[in-house]
Amino acid sequence: MGNPITINQAIEYAQTQYGESYHFNTFYRWIKEGKLRAFRRGGQWRVYQDSIDDFFCPKNENTSKLLCGKAA
Repeated sequence: MGNPITINQAIEYAQTQYGESYHFNTFYRWIKEGKLRAFRRGGQWRVYQDSIDDFFCPKNENTSKLLCGKAA
């Protein structure tokens, strides 16, 4: 399991890694829909960083790492 990060850090991570900028409500919706693995700690949501990677770049044999924003 990856490193848990806050919603704001997750938004920044998605922007820097995948060139996408999202509103925090979008991340909350994805958590509610089960698209991102997350938990609450101290009143804040924490999202697993690898969950963001899996969401933006699903792991399968046909997906190129270059297309997913990361070099091989």
